[in-house]
Amino acid sequence: MSLKQDYQQKLEQLNNLLNTDVGIISQIEGAHYTVAQTFSYINTIQSGNQYLIQETYCKEVIAQQKLISYAHVGRIRSMVLHPIYTAMQLEAYIGLPILSPEGEVFGTLNFSGLMPKPNGFSEEEIALVTELRDEIEQSLAERDYSSDKG
Repeated sequence: MSLKQDYQQKLEQLNNLLNTDVGIISQIEGAHYTVAQTFSYINTIQSGNQYLIQETYCKEVIAQQKLISYAHVGRIRSMVLHPIYTAMQLEAYIGLPILSPEGEVFGTLNFSGLMPKPNGFSEEEIALVTELRDEIEQSLAERDYSSDKG
């Protein structure tokens, strides 16, 4: 299962609204995390990049299957040795699981920033991220439905 719709423009718009540096739609397969689509001001993060899920902040999103956000990772003692933090010092993070039509984890929608968000993510920002995640899930469901009819 993969995304057919291009979300690059929506990732860019939401990235700018959130004042983050990277927006990612990931696809999770087993222990592997693939950047399916991205808009990034960080040149090293590109579509097609692969990581072990354990090396990403999304690990907790997948484990808990709920929204996870960090306003200032560098102030969380248990996170300062996290592989992605030591590699890139991503301070702000918000992520949500994306579920397939069958209820299985497809991947995540997440945004990260090099600068902390002193006041965290607002309810409005959380709602915007949730709205895009819901749109992606709907797209997966529609594609699944149309492939069943073909």
